Amino acid sequence: MRNSAGDRLPTERELAERFGTSRVSIRTALNRLDALGVVELRPRSGIYVHPDPLQRSIECLVLMEEAGLPISHEQILHAVEIRSLLELEAIKLACRRRTNHDLARIHDALRESQATLLEGGNLANLDPKFHLALITAAHNPVLTHFVASFYRMSKRRRDVFFADPEQNLRSHRQHVRLCEAVEDRDEEKAVSLLEEHLVASVNTLSSSVKI
Repeated sequence: MRNSAGDRLPTERELAERFGTSRVSIRTALNRLDALGVVELRPRSGIYVHPDPLQRSIECLVLMEEAGLPISHEQILHAVEIRSLLELEAIKLACRRRTNHDLARIHDALRESQATLLEGGNLANLDPKFHLALITAAHNPVLTHFVASFYRMSKRRRDVFFADPEQNLRSHRQHVRLCEAVEDRDEEKAVSLLEEHLVASVNTLSSSVKI
């Protein structure tokens, strides 16, 4: 039976027996889940599913996605929206701060994508590499960490998005133009190109009840 927000969960002892492990392991896992906002540990009361889903951290959403647990369509759209805002700020910083080493990393990602397309593959697993190379050029590790978390959340949706061969070619061409804009330090062009690039992802999600 699926538990709802605010429901009381079994005790540590009962969970240890159910999963065939020690109470120490269960306690460690529960403390981690409590920190992520998945459960709430109430002294002298018990263990509860966290009553407020809004308190969940981004790491919690990532873990839920990777574990195949249900995430609402609304949460997915909100995550895409935040990711887009962060990437748009990141590319501005990348235009100002990028180094030759950053450009080399971006070009490496493009070459790998090009080789994959020539072999008939798709960019589902390589798309994050390119975008994170751009974001890393902003030289803000916290920003990179946050956006990387959103890409970890989107693997299943990328598989759907890049199932279309034309989408792969279109995306790669846009990546090349984004690279050129960052290389030229053309902040206005880079932002315009990225906005156009991200619209396709948002539209794909908006037209699907669940991906």
